[in-house]
Amino acid sequence: MSISVVFDIAENLDRFLDQSATLKEIIFEHYINFVLFYGNKFSGFIIFLAVIFFTSKMARDTEVVPILSGGVSYYRFLRPYFISASLLVVISLGMNHFIVPNANSKRLEFEEKYNSKYFSVLNQHKEFGHGTSVYFKSYYETRAYIEDFWMTTRDPQTGRLKSLLYAQQAFGDSTSNDWTLKRPFIRVFDGTNLKHKYYAAPIIDTTFNFTLEDFTRGKNAAMTLTTPELIDFIKAEEKTGSRDMAFHKIELHERTSFSVVTYVLVLIGVSISSRSGRNTLGINLVLGILVAILYFFANRFAVVGAYNAGFNPFWAVWVPNLIFLGIGVLLLRLAPK
Repeated sequence: MSISVVFDIAENLDRFLDQSATLKEIIFEHYINFVLFYGNKFSGFIIFLAVIFFTSKMARDTEVVPILSGGVSYYRFLRPYFISASLLVVISLGMNHFIVPNANSKRLEFEEKYNSKYFSVLNQHKEFGHGTSVYFKSYYETRAYIEDFWMTTRDPQTGRLKSLLYAQQAFGDSTSNDWTLKRPFIRVFDGTNLKHKYYAAPIIDTTFNFTLEDFTRGKNAAMTLTTPELIDFIKAEEKTGSRDMAFHKIELHERTSFSVVTYVLVLIGVSISSRSGRNTLGINLVLGILVAILYFFANRFAVVGAYNAGFNPFWAVWVPNLIFLGIGVLLLRLAPK
């Protein structure tokens, strides 16, 4: 984590200072929360390498063989590892579900203020109940307005189109439902014979049942919510037809899976490093890093499949854990006992 902080400082410190970020903000709003997020996210891998290092030293110093030769079973030898892992998993779960989201909120707020050149949302589509559907082409924070705003209203019972609204530009308030539409065009359909009326005006002030924030929260919004809040947020987003549902659900499931995988990695770590030998420490550390890279690759591959190919987010997150659990059980059977 210290190395990560050093690289981040080298990349971003000039930008922070150019934009007048104070030292207090850089340390307490960015880097402390940066370490909380990434340190906890990869705690399983950190514990994994610690287990390999510790157990390999025991094996190199011929401490494992006397333990097993003295009548202690290999499974009894594993017990303190898993007791310690359980304590660390509980801490990690509490951090992931309740503490880290608050840290993310401060970190992302800082990055949006000092690190991002601009914030943009493209091609957003949402449904807001009662047959109301909204789409816009683009929103740029630096311009502070939406381009190509479309809203359709349909009969909830029949699905028949009731009205269509288009505006070249739409200005919304992030805290209220008040909107200003420039160059709007409205078509209202009347009855089953498809008679319709046209309305056009240079500008219209109106009120909708949604705010600008409903569109501009972005994919990172889920990272700033505690798990109870995230569950409610996902339920609300499902009703709107959000395209980011896979991101939100993966965020929810990863909060548990990245903590629970500690058990799997501890099992693998002990199994590959308990073999005695004079030069095994370096080999075991290399094997451990390789296993960590393969796990991360498998996880990212499955997650990308959920984003782009429609894989179930739950299985995308948990299948790599199950695969490596099988590898851990195989290594346990092959470990010298």
